[in-house]
Amino acid sequence: MRRWLLGAIGLLGALSPASALAQTETSSSALEHANRLLGPPALPALPHRDWPARPARQPAPPPLLERLTKDPLHAAYHVGQIELAIRDTLEAPATLTLIAAQLGGHDLWRSTAPLDARKDPLPHHGAALEHAPLRDELTRLLTAIAQADRLRRQAFARLPAALTRETLLRQVGLGPHHPFDDADYRPLLGEVDHAALAAGFFDLVTASQRFQQFLRTTPPLPPMRWQADTGLGRILIDTTGKDDTHDVKNVLLLVDTGGSDEYRFAPIAEGHPIQLIFDQHGDDRYISTAPASGPAAAALGYALLWDSQGNDRYDSTGHSFSQAAALFGNALLIDEAGDDRYNARSHAQGWALGGSALLIDRQGNDHHHALAHAQGSAGPVGVALLIDADGGDRYTLAPLPLLFPSSQLPERNLSMGQGAAMGVRASDGRSLPGGLGALIDLSGDDHYEAGVFAQGAGYFQSAGLLIDAGGSDHFDAAWYAMGAAAHGAAGVLLAHGDGDDHYQASHSTALGAGHDFSTALFIDEGGNDLYQLGTLGFGAAHDNSHAVFIDTGGNDRYGLGATDCRAFGAAPMSGWGDPREIMPSQGLFFDLGGTDHYPATCPRTGNDLAWMWPRQHPALNLPSERGAGIDGEYPNPFFTAPLTY
Repeated sequence: MRRWLLGAIGLLGALSPASALAQTETSSSALEHANRLLGPPALPALPHRDWPARPARQPAPPPLLERLTKDPLHAAYHVGQIELAIRDTLEAPATLTLIAAQLGGHDLWRSTAPLDARKDPLPHHGAALEHAPLRDELTRLLTAIAQADRLRRQAFARLPAALTRETLLRQVGLGPHHPFDDADYRPLLGEVDHAALAAGFFDLVTASQRFQQFLRTTPPLPPMRWQADTGLGRILIDTTGKDDTHDVKNVLLLVDTGGSDEYRFAPIAEGHPIQLIFDQHGDDRYISTAPASGPAAAALGYALLWDSQGNDRYDSTGHSFSQAAALFGNALLIDEAGDDRYNARSHAQGWALGGSALLIDRQGNDHHHALAHAQGSAGPVGVALLIDADGGDRYTLAPLPLLFPSSQLPERNLSMGQGAAMGVRASDGRSLPGGLGALIDLSGDDHYEAGVFAQGAGYFQSAGLLIDAGGSDHFDAAWYAMGAAAHGAAGVLLAHGDGDDHYQASHSTALGAGHDFSTALFIDEGGNDLYQLGTLGFGAAHDNSHAVFIDTGGNDRYGLGATDCRAFGAAPMSGWGDPREIMPSQGLFFDLGGTDHYPATCPRTGNDLAWMWPRQHPALNLPSERGAGIDGEYPNPFFTAPLTY
């Protein structure tokens, strides 16, 4: 595995000072041209905002946020390294769990620890199996489960008994809680041994990879339906090949090797912290009957679902916390093939708080549908990844029914997904920095639909990423979307390829827009693209932020709904007369090829032109008012691949 996560990548610095220039010229770099337009700051730039000191043991923001904030002009490079690492390890889920741990700040370089079946009676529950090869593999898997459970218990040893699954679910998504009580999860996040939790999951997924390989490559197993009860739950192995209905209640391990099956997940009782399900064939349906009942729902534990074939349906329409959801735990859902449908209420399809959640769909034209907090969405100390490797896919975060009204548009749900992350801004002093949420789609013509905070968006000391690696795609959202961030966060949208893409952001703060000490990046690498924005975007840095918009080629059309033109390399401020006026803010817009069309409401812009954001205090040349736009034939200076690859 690439060691790109070991230590910070060297900072290459900001734009160097130079003299002003009014028109396009044959410069070797669009960045150099923009720098000459802006000139040197008249006053020294202060650091970004100092957020209140974290209490002892409170978790830190994800390491990527610091990189993007300190080195915003190379944000594309840092994000590209993550994409490359995921591509390299897509067929090795256990290694992906290590990457998720490192993205969360836990430097876990781990090889598989020796497994010792004598330490726990759990592995001996497979002794009655008559099929020797299956018995041996089952023993190895049960040994890994026992070892993972020991590490899980070690990770949560300092938590009070009052912090139960039900308490966590109520606090995070299902209802109010009482602050300052002993079971408030916010101060308790720092009491978790997150490295031990991640190590246990790595061991579990490593053993699951081996078990899955055995199921895939072994000759057909003799028909049987075998089960055993253990202290951690029931083991069921079904090799009959029938179309079964499985009532999944307090199940530790379920293996079904054939048939189109229906799984109905009952509420999980306390004392059953681990659940693994392997389904090898058939068009299956996975139905959740309660919050956090499955599939691949981990609350204070581990959950894994591995489906090998078929056009499957994941149905959690009326419930939250499912389809790769982790709450103080780790979850993994792998669907290897088929045109699949994922339906959930919220906190699903790659959602994590206090752990990691990975949803990996390797093939097929899939549809993901939810209301909020889904599709690569992370809360504090969370890393959530939705990775789709192939096919034309559709991602929907619906505005209605209204269950999670947003502050910006109360008539619509807060999406917080499709590559989004959020921290907790609390009035009682128990705020928390956010995590890292990412949606990574590696091929196909895709459609993304969301509302507020989505498609590469970060809120309050968090980082959200959307990477689309090819095809002609459609992006539709409203506010804080498509490479946008607020309150010390980072948001990135990176669209590879030369497809003709459509971007529609109906309201505000989108398409490369940062607010309040944030970093925002939008890159589209080619094609004849259509852009429509309400206001504040296209490389707009608002209130001491850094925002970059880049379109590297093609004949593009830009539309803007507002008449004040806070776009195309804008750097507006909400007010003046306080220390923010000498803190940096920089908005940059680049269209680096093709014949482009701009709205008449922005008279400074145009094809083959360069312009500056009009400063309110031009004589002072304040660092808080740095904004510029370049349209011309230039190479793309914002590289995403390794320089020495």
